[in-house]
Amino acid sequence: MAVKPKRFDHPVVGELTLRFENLSVADAPGQHLVVYHADPDSPAEHALALLGSYAATFTGDPAVHPDR
Repeated sequence: MAVKPKRFDHPVVGELTLRFENLSVADAPGQHLVVYHADPDSPAEHALALLGSYAATFTGDPAVHPDR
């Protein structure tokens, strides 16, 4: 069954539309692991790459963005 993508509004990179998988954890009944991913070469994939580079170099308060 296809799962509808989920949209996020990130304060640094803006809107992200990501697909996700909800996986059961065999050794932990009732626990789930949710894995989000972007479609290849999509705006969300590029935004995640930008966010990764931003996070790797950012040293300030993660709750503060200079443009917002």
